[in-house]
Amino acid sequence: IKNAFLIAPDLLGEIREIQERYKHDDILNDTLNLSPPYVYAPNTLHTALYCITKANSFKNALEDARKLDTYYCPILVGILAGARWDVPKELLCDSPKDKIKEIQKIAAKFSEH
Repeated sequence: IKNAFLIAPDLLGEIREIQERYKHDDILNDTLNLSPPYVYAPNTLHTALYCITKANSFKNALEDARKLDTYYCPILVGILAGARWDVPKELLCDSPKDKIKEIQKIAAKFSEH
């Protein structure tokens, strides 16, 4: 078990390697220069990992993500930061039980048709 934690994958390094490998791809780079909502997934993941790595809390990571990318990065940061630090109760609008009830109501409407 000790070794499992010593041999952690370098996800951030792998993303940087992917970005380097494709930096001269004309089609990809043209896509990167388009206006939003177009997005390049490795860049978004790289930005999210950067925010998680330099943050010391869920809230701090999410604030940084929103400064760098308003579209997709905050979603990934929310998922990763939630797994790392848990989501602060004050940031949850509803309780999980309320969300489950809402999802069940919506699902029931779909099954009626």
